[in-house]
Formats: sequence, structure tokens, C-alpha cells
Amino acid sequence: KAVVPQGWKVDPEKIVSAWKAFADSIADGETVLLVSSNGIIRFAPYLTGDYDGFCQTHDIKVATGGVCVFENGGDGWTCSEWNVKAFKFV
Repeated sequence: KAVVPQGWKVDPEKIVSAWKAFADSIADGETVLLVSSNGIIRFAPYLTGDYDGFCQTHDIKVATGGVCVFENGGDGWTCSEWNVKAFKFV
């Protein structure tokens, strides 16, 4: 599960809300590159609407340089890639 890293003074619900607001701001058909830290990106799977299911099939931690791909096919967000090496996209 997404747990705020020790020493962080943030509200996890606000992080989830910020992910949702960010996703809502992306126009249909738009491609966006976002660079983030593991501590924040571990909350991104909430966009799928099935965070617990996501955590059952994925390690929630993202390695340094790891790439995660989220897509919105019109019926909601899905994660097609999680924590893959960037060279896969070259």
C-alpha cells in the first residue's frame, strides 16, 4: 500500500486528490510526461479506481529511473506499464 515515507509531513489524501486533479486536467488525446519521486508516484495507481487490486499484482515502489505509463481510453485510467526500465521505450 502507499504509505508516506518516514519523515514526510504530508497528507496522503491530498496527494491522491492532487493526482486526480492532475489527471482531470489532461485533455483527450494529449500525451504528458511527468517526472516524479517514488514517494509521490506510488499514489498514482489510485487513478485506476482499484488501488488494492493494483497493489496485489505490482510492487508499489518505483526504482530510480523507473517508468510508469497511464492511459485513459475514455472509460477510465489504466496502468499499462509500471516500474519498467526507460530503455524499453527507446
